[in-house]
Amino acid sequence: MNLNDTIRAAVQARAEATVELLRALVRFPSVSYRDRPDGDEGPAQAWLADYLRGLGLEVEVFEPGPDALHHPGQPWPGGDFAGRPNVFGWWHGRGGGRSLILNSHIDVVPAGDETEWRFGPFSGEVAEGRLWGRGSVDAKGCLAAFVGAVAALKAAGIQPRGTVLLQSVVAEETGGAGALAAVLRGPRADAALIGEPTALDVCPACRGFLTYRCTVHGRTAHPGAAHEGVNAIHEALSLLAAVPALSAELDRRNPHPLWALAPTAHLCSVTTVEGGRQGQAIPDRCTFGGSIGLAPGDDLEETRRFVERYLHEVAATDPWLHANPPELVWLPRTTAPAGIDADHPLARTLAATVQSTIGRAPTVRAFWAASDMRFLANQGGMPCVHFGPGDLRLGHCPNEALPIDELLTATEVVARFIVEWCEV
Repeated sequence: MNLNDTIRAAVQARAEATVELLRALVRFPSVSYRDRPDGDEGPAQAWLADYLRGLGLEVEVFEPGPDALHHPGQPWPGGDFAGRPNVFGWWHGRGGGRSLILNSHIDVVPAGDETEWRFGPFSGEVAEGRLWGRGSVDAKGCLAAFVGAVAALKAAGIQPRGTVLLQSVVAEETGGAGALAAVLRGPRADAALIGEPTALDVCPACRGFLTYRCTVHGRTAHPGAAHEGVNAIHEALSLLAAVPALSAELDRRNPHPLWALAPTAHLCSVTTVEGGRQGQAIPDRCTFGGSIGLAPGDDLEETRRFVERYLHEVAATDPWLHANPPELVWLPRTTAPAGIDADHPLARTLAATVQSTIGRAPTVRAFWAASDMRFLANQGGMPCVHFGPGDLRLGHCPNEALPIDELLTATEVVARFIVEWCEV
């Protein structure tokens, strides 16, 4: 039996244990909340720390501190992390090989309306070949695959030369203070896999975002004499329609190849619109806000100036907006993009590992959302690739569910990758 056959046999022998690990993780409602400065990751992290100790790993538990909460790279500063620790699990190598971080997040978004779920959102139900529940896809399935890969290798008596560090971090869904704290605490590694649902694709880049608020002014009037006023909501319509078109303009400026399969690299959205009071007066103000997508290589200040010019040119075509320019304000919640090229040794090695495991070449593309990669890559200076089981489109939705066979395939890929990257 060759080494890859040994790894496959070890993963299959531990299949039930890996599924039960994910079931246990999903049953913890480890929600981090954007609308309040706390979260519920503590019990899940305490359970996972004990699980890693049971595998014979050296475990480190620590809470994010002020250096992470108020760092310039933190888009949502502040928050209370008492009882919300990160968990590190160290598997020290025999020496001489490359080191590797396996980073995934334990926190999930709220379940929403529980009546929309076929099974309880935190049930961990196994049915129809899937494991159901909030976080099964985003991203506890990735975390289970990472832990399961280490457990399978240890069970098979395979120890890499390089050190492997498992990182289960908090608050990814609410700004990433956990991952940033992990980077600031150290150590760094020769590479990192970021656990996100990529459907077994290899994703060496992630999107970033600028956030904005734009206010359009009008002139109030009685509804019965609407012609005497200028309706700020009506005036805002041309600007609202122009925001999605910004995506194509920004793509032309930076046509990033890893987004070739996506509708756009620079996803520009309007997410809030406010203005007026029902039936009381013609509104003299309309405010809308949203995000401007960023790809690796985009300069933040240049992008801001480009967007400002673009909206100014749109406003200039309207006599009222030309005389009464809208007010564009950039908000501090900036999420930086990050990534490496598709031909980077890390991406090539992982792609080759996926191909040898599943029998076909994986798609190499960008991860279409923001992620904790930005901290490990930008602040930590480490080459990173996203990888994990599950369809991103099912995350954050009712009836989130992960195919069990994909969970086990991802576990085998990661185990083989550890052997390849860290050397045995």
